[in-house]
Amino acid sequence: MKQQRGAQCVIFNHEDSTLYCVFNSKHNKYAPIGGKYEDDETDGITALLRETNEELEIGDVIRIRELGVHTLTDTLSDTIHFVETFILYVSSIKSPKEEFLKLVKLNDVPLHLLNKNTA
Repeated sequence: MKQQRGAQCVIFNHEDSTLYCVFNSKHNKYAPIGGKYEDDETDGITALLRETNEELEIGDVIRIRELGVHTLTDTLSDTIHFVETFILYVSSIKSPKEEFLKLVKLNDVPLHLLNKNTA
């Protein structure tokens, strides 16, 4: 079975003391910020910081807290996905860099829709 590694986070913005995720209109879902490891990446924090910087304009990273790792087995592709999950504490968030992403306060997302297609 193949293995795929990824890293994701919600962001705590110190400016307004709020947790954020994104709405991805390309995939029609609310989700944490993050993605897959690149071939040269060996740890979740490196992958997380790269993914976050690709997706959002953020201020200084103040702290990173690991919440744990979850696994998902995809029998169709014969792949096990290992996803490290974090809270990323930042001084500020300016805006998403991708037009299909919208920054959303985590409290505004119905929990049953987090990481699920909304259609």
